[in-house]
Amino acid sequence: MLTASPLLNLAPTDRLSVVPRGFHLELRLSYRDSLGRAFHGVRNQLVFRPSRFDLIRISFDPDNSTLTVHADKVGQTVLHLSDELNPGLKDYLRFDVADVIQPQQVRMLYFLVYYFFLITHKS
Repeated sequence: MLTASPLLNLAPTDRLSVVPRGFHLELRLSYRDSLGRAFHGVRNQLVFRPSRFDLIRISFDPDNSTLTVHADKVGQTVLHLSDELNPGLKDYLRFDVADVIQPQQVRMLYFLVYYFFLITHKS
């Protein structure tokens, strides 16, 4: 079972359908029985492979079975997860990475002079 840690605070009515570019997502691996109870002593050897190596970076911490996915570029990647010691356990995760925060578009008219100035306070 993979559990993602909630690192992004949104309003209860808001929902993201993509992973924001530049976001780090932490995934924790745990093994559970059919009732959902966690196994505490499990030997595993996690193997992972993304479908695209240029869009996400993955770092793995074997001490606490944690994967950290770094969303570097916009696009779609499928991550294949498997366990070499338990060949029947396989999983696939799809990551859609997109730009979420974008600047507001401002329309500027041509042939006009715009003055930008800095207000300073003198003491």
